[in-house]
Amino acid sequence: MKRLGFIVAFGASLRALWVVYAARIPEYIHDPVRYLLHAIDLAEGRGYRHLADGSPTAYSPIGYPLILSLLYRVVGLFHDPPHAPVHDLAEAAFTRSLASHAEEIGHLVTAALWLNVLLSTATIVLAYRIARRLGGATAGILAAAGVACFPNLVFHTGTLLTETTFVFLSLAALAVLLECNDLESTSPDPRRAAISRLALAGALLGAAALVRPIILAILPCIPAALLLGRIGFRRAALASAVVTVACVAVVLPWSVRNWVVMDAPVLVSTNTGDNLCIGHHPGAPGKFVMPAKPCPTPYAAHLRMGTYAEVRRNADRQDQALRYALAHPRAEIALLAKKLYYLFLHDHSGLEGVESYRNDRFLDPSLRSSLERVADFYFFAVLLLGAGGFALLLWPPWQARHLVFASAALVFTTVPLLFFGDPRFHVPLSPLLAIAGAVLVSRIASARRTRRTPRPESSVRCTCNS
Repeated sequence: MKRLGFIVAFGASLRALWVVYAARIPEYIHDPVRYLLHAIDLAEGRGYRHLADGSPTAYSPIGYPLILSLLYRVVGLFHDPPHAPVHDLAEAAFTRSLASHAEEIGHLVTAALWLNVLLSTATIVLAYRIARRLGGATAGILAAAGVACFPNLVFHTGTLLTETTFVFLSLAALAVLLECNDLESTSPDPRRAAISRLALAGALLGAAALVRPIILAILPCIPAALLLGRIGFRRAALASAVVTVACVAVVLPWSVRNWVVMDAPVLVSTNTGDNLCIGHHPGAPGKFVMPAKPCPTPYAAHLRMGTYAEVRRNADRQDQALRYALAHPRAEIALLAKKLYYLFLHDHSGLEGVESYRNDRFLDPSLRSSLERVADFYFFAVLLLGAGGFALLLWPPWQARHLVFASAALVFTTVPLLFFGDPRFHVPLSPLLAIAGAVLVSRIASARRTRRTPRPESSVRCTCNS
């Protein structure tokens, strides 16, 4: 435990130093600004609404702004709320002058970044627990060290983006799920299974889904993993049902709100159509580029046309993207390769977020270049080790625990390809690669130690004739 404590302290120090150095108020209308301003609205009781006209919306997932709003309610006990209306703050961000409101919102940005430090440090401990469950104590220590030093995970603690929170919630759900005895073929009868632990795992998955809905794709993977891991139909069905019900129970209140406010069945958000349109239209490059002629819909002009238009825009663009994909199967195959390329193009997306996507270039060019090279080299080295680790974990005979863990990696790799490729999308995969790589290294080290250990010499009895 001393080694783990040292690793956690070191990882926390790296993240704290980075936040102290790189903390900035985000500029321009990118995701960090949207999350910040939505959180201010929620904290002040104005609901989840468009930043421009104040009408209700469900365009982006509520999870991260909601978490920030709870933090801001606590901060509000010690600070006055911003005097400028959110609409004015959005206009200032659009003109790259949001930093002029530092006295009003600077403490809110700082609080959000220190929350990132806390969650990212906790992720180190979660990586240790998962790796230890999969490969033993040595694997746990190696995984904790790998996540503690992961450059892009450190960079993301300095941004108001969803990555740090989503990684924490998804790893927390995995850690709780993998601790369940029901994932062992030798576990007792399901009536004595740890229902509360399975329910907690499901609730954490639901919280993660409100941040990034892609994790919902793991729900059908869980029963498949349990059955392939020879758990048995009855116990697999019970465990899967408990996890699913708990997950739905967390997501359902937001879905009900959307049905009431948006007058349509919106599970989490209405940006699915836009994301599909970006990835499936004539001339789609496979990365984030808003098409000059987007998927045709009479509601495509903008989002400020009321809740009905927002819902119709989402539905129309989903339909148009699906029609394009089905009508151009060859183009979709080529597009899939491009998306995969852009998904793993580099691993310094946190640096881009810190600098507000080139709208606030404050890092020295040579320093930025060095940090980018270090982050990319680290990631691709971990990617190589992690691929070997997953091959080891998936080597027969299959174990349910290994298959559940691999299912998460599969979801984080494949689901983004339904939309478009972006290096940000692979960040949740990074700690899983570090964990799998740690299992591989620990297994290799254990095998080498076993070969080097001399076998005890068999005693030879000599009978001497006198």
